[in-house]
Amino acid sequence: MTAADSFQDCDSAVPAWLGSRTDAASSSVLDACRASGVLLAVSESLTGGLVSDAFVRIPGASDVFLGSAVTYDVAAKASVLGVDEGLLAREGAVRAAVADQMATGTARLFGGPHPGTPVIGLSTTGVAGPGPDDRGNPQGLVYVGVFLPEIFSAPTVPSLAALSALHDDGVLDCGAVRDGALRDGDNGSPDIGVAASLAYSRRIPAVSGSSASEAAVSAAASGKAVPGTEGAGRVDVLELRCRGSREGIRRRAVFALLEYVSHLTAPRGE
Repeated sequence: MTAADSFQDCDSAVPAWLGSRTDAASSSVLDACRASGVLLAVSESLTGGLVSDAFVRIPGASDVFLGSAVTYDVAAKASVLGVDEGLLAREGAVRAAVADQMATGTARLFGGPHPGTPVIGLSTTGVAGPGPDDRGNPQGLVYVGVFLPEIFSAPTVPSLAALSALHDDGVLDCGAVRDGALRDGDNGSPDIGVAASLAYSRRIPAVSGSSASEAAVSAAASGKAVPGTEGAGRVDVLELRCRGSREGIRRRAVFALLEYVSHLTAPRGE
């Protein structure tokens, strides 16, 4: 059974090509990390290891993929990743700020044994269903966090608003449609079952000091990791609205996250 078949079997509403597109996005991110001297780690809540699996099923992932923390429990998000306990108590786990802190906490946690090497941190949190969660968040609401080290975070790197896949109404098709063969609907619009919007983006500056600032500029310009910039970068948080069954929602969230990251880590000019 192929990856595409496994995606189709889990939810009849999931396009058959979603598995191969997820594999392609994963491969692209791994290649970008190798080329740039950057490592990669993941923390997952509702996806429960599916993002990690999307990477490790690609041969050679161990070159750059460090691991995954499945922090399904709210308390684990605080104790393992350092997510603010007050935030979790007040607002619950399905919040943009939680995805943000999970992503940055992941980069910090897995980057500890690798001083001087930048780490991309990815995160997922949301409601797979069935039905809304105990705070009234609807089924299919997902937040994904992306911590990008400085070399991928220069202003010249496309943000969500600059991607060609962005619809006029501000909803992203996540780049899933490249040609007419993958289009669905009378008006030729994509139908992948995911609507994505940028919740927010924030920059994390390099440590103070002229040498650190110069190193950050050098990293962004060269596309290679530079010592002294591993903690600097940008955090993007996407809000996803995923359609389908519980499993379909989880798989679509993985695809949307990886497709987005593949755009942001692609070589300049792509």
